[in-house]
Amino acid sequence: MALSAIPASRFAPKGKDPILWREAIIAAHAGEYRATGRLSYYSSVARCLGLENTAGDSAVEDIAEVCLGAVGISGGLFRPQAAPFAARSHADLARLLWARTIKEAAQAPELSAVVGHALPEAQPISAFMENGLSYLLKTQDKSGGWSGQSFGSGKAEQATDPATTAFCALALMRMGTTTSSGPQQDALKRALEYMLDTVEKAPEEGPRVTSATNTQPQYKLGGLIDTAMATQFLARVLGQLSAQPALQGRTERALDKCIRKIEQSQDSDGTWNTNGGWAPVLQSAMMNQALELSELSGRKVNKTVLEKSRGHYAEDPSATVVRKGRASDAGVGLYSGATAQRVTAKDVREARDGLKVAAAMGKLGTSALVTESNLLRAGFSRQQARVKVNAYTRFEAENRKLNDAKYLKGFGNNGGEEFISFMLCSESLVISGGENWKKWTQQMHETYKNIQNADGSWSGHHCITNPVVCTAAALLCMTADREVHVKIEPAPLLRKSIETETAPPEKGSKKEGPITGE
Repeated sequence: MALSAIPASRFAPKGKDPILWREAIIAAHAGEYRATGRLSYYSSVARCLGLENTAGDSAVEDIAEVCLGAVGISGGLFRPQAAPFAARSHADLARLLWARTIKEAAQAPELSAVVGHALPEAQPISAFMENGLSYLLKTQDKSGGWSGQSFGSGKAEQATDPATTAFCALALMRMGTTTSSGPQQDALKRALEYMLDTVEKAPEEGPRVTSATNTQPQYKLGGLIDTAMATQFLARVLGQLSAQPALQGRTERALDKCIRKIEQSQDSDGTWNTNGGWAPVLQSAMMNQALELSELSGRKVNKTVLEKSRGHYAEDPSATVVRKGRASDAGVGLYSGATAQRVTAKDVREARDGLKVAAAMGKLGTSALVTESNLLRAGFSRQQARVKVNAYTRFEAENRKLNDAKYLKGFGNNGGEEFISFMLCSESLVISGGENWKKWTQQMHETYKNIQNADGSWSGHHCITNPVVCTAAALLCMTADREVHVKIEPAPLLRKSIETETAPPEKGSKKEGPITGE
């Protein structure tokens, strides 16, 4: 009941539907201890606010904790001058609360989007984008899946595949549909049933989730692209299922199965480039993204596998692995560049956030650059600083290329690989929080509006020509500002500050008062 008092329209994070956001918070914590109906007695945020636990009434205190934390995370009622956070801005206060709740939030998929990176102001959904969505709905198979066509086929075949289905279902979700709301919820539910059935029938052994072969996505992106995309979709949709325990359980099991397949199939260099495909560097990007989304959803992910997948592109200046005499990006710089931007974006954001916090605490100037020495002063370890400097250098090098029309042409004209690369670039700019997002997304909106087909679709002119895949990728590119894509760790100095400021008071010491509302 206390949660329902949050004025959702005022405190919802940018890019979040206020009502759905509030309902997700309520559902996450109401269902956290479904077996007993009780919430945890542990109340870290309550202690951070200077509140006392009430003996025998822990559920009430935890509900208050969630309510206060949610408002604080979204920059709400708390005065920055109030103890124990004197002279802190609302943004810093929000980060402190975020850092304190990140462990608990990781257990509740619905809250992952609240504790991830901040989103820019979402661009409106235009009429031409709605036409693209209508096209996807018309092409959904009665099974709930979508077809990516066989390579070399000039006709729209009825055989469906998980990769194409995931692209389309993710586009539906980005455009505002959930399993319980929105005009396309039935289509999304059918897509989920299709995906669960497919993954459940797949053998536990081996990296694949489907027996389908020679689809356009497989032939061009890599033989394991179905596993990557199924994982992404299941990780995204999991956060919508807390009110449906049976379906939530199926989705968790299917997702964990996919995660195991990804972890066991990683190549020694950190990629997934040796499993076929014309440009498998894009498949590797999708694998990395799948693990990031799985971690964001609260599932257990092998940290070594995830970090290895990022490290390859941060350290290798070409981001290509020669396979049978041919580069994994098919010699197209856009493909490897977009991949490198996407997998390094998390480190770039964490480096930038770390410097901002250090500047706010007076340890660095406001114009401090991302260098190893500055990151050390911002609290990062030497290894972390080196990784983040490498990532930042690579990211910025690729970022500058987005102004080069020749680079953006990719293979020479638009194909599905180009559309997917543009999607990766969009997500990387949203994650990194740089200044280029607004210009880039306006450019993409104008481009896609001008090349849309009369039926609302987009088609590739080479390789992945299938309009279903291309349309989904185009919509995902233009709506990257509507979803959180990766979990960003709190800045090191915030962690240290929290450890000091929220430690239980010494026996006999004067207790700090609570933060008071305006």
